[in-house]
Amino acid sequence: MSRRKRRVIGGVVVCLALAVGISGGAALALWVGQSSTSPLVAQQAVLGFAVTKDAIEDAATSASATVGFTVGQAEATALVDAGPDQDGDFAVAVPFDVTMLTSAGLGIDYTIAIDVAQPDTVFGLPGVGPQFFPVDDPANCTVGLAGSQTPYVPPDPVNGIAAGTNAPTTRVDHWCLVITVTPPTYATSSYANGTNLLSDPEVSVPGTDSAWLAYLIPDPAAEPSLAVTITPVLVPPANAG
Repeated sequence: MSRRKRRVIGGVVVCLALAVGISGGAALALWVGQSSTSPLVAQQAVLGFAVTKDAIEDAATSASATVGFTVGQAEATALVDAGPDQDGDFAVAVPFDVTMLTSAGLGIDYTIAIDVAQPDTVFGLPGVGPQFFPVDDPANCTVGLAGSQTPYVPPDPVNGIAAGTNAPTTRVDHWCLVITVTPPTYATSSYANGTNLLSDPEVSVPGTDSAWLAYLIPDPAAEPSLAVTITPVLVPPANAG
């Protein structure tokens, strides 16, 4: 989480504790994002929703707003530079965080989606494609972990903060995006042998075998950006009519 996010969330929690304490509960919702300047008053619940990737935060500014980030040239270059594994697969791991804030009995879930890659791009190559799975720490977001995790299946909602708690509540979910592709290959081989007729007696010349294989991969420097979109799903209080 960035320093900027910690300051924003910390300040909101202090204000929320005062507002909720005065109102004794809330039926209205005021969405607090990075551009909000509305003061908190009694009988208002406050929600917050943001995603952070590479220390860059995108925070929602309304209850209907999505947040997100992109993967593109940098991630495609890292995938190609990592080289193939024993199965000829190329992969890259991208960690990101989802931060939630709720109060006054409101809950929040969310969904995750990623754009479909264009043909003739690195991420558009055949293969497993993108997989999302939660991790306990961003440092544990690795390519090797992908095979042992149960991936998130869109558009199913991810359980976030459950409804029913009046006090301001924050939560940070750590996620890992692994994109795996299997590029097509081009291979050729040649073999030559013969007999040395100048020797007496004639002798066979050992054959030579030459083979090579190349992966056909688009230029990662020209990779277009793919958008990852995270959509909040509000959960009303249990006693809401």
